[in-house]
Amino acid sequence: MNKTKYCRKCDTLKPMEDFYEFTDCRGKRRRHTACKECHKATSMAWKKDNAAKQRAYREKYLQKNPDAQSRSEKIYQERRKQRQIESVLYRSLNAELDISKAITFKKQFFAQKHQELRTVI
Repeated sequence: MNKTKYCRKCDTLKPMEDFYEFTDCRGKRRRHTACKECHKATSMAWKKDNAAKQRAYREKYLQKNPDAQSRSEKIYQERRKQRQIESVLYRSLNAELDISKAITFKKQFFAQKHQELRTVI
């Protein structure tokens, strides 16, 4: 049985999966009254209209919690290193594919340049 819910923002009936879940004050799992698309649009509009307020809040938070930014930077650096390792591993495992792509590209590139030179002369 597919459950549906009415979105109060766009006035449409949508499946329950199109609504974000949250836990209310009594600990009960519920769904928002606006669908994910409308909720996202509302959030983006608020962020755009209140950019200065949001920036001031962030600066105030970082003043109170100076290690917060360093924590996020550490997390970023760790993830970056992981992505680099995965990238090197992927490229080493797929080296033959990369070489064949490079050779094909090189042939096509020089064939095109040769054609251009022939049309000029």
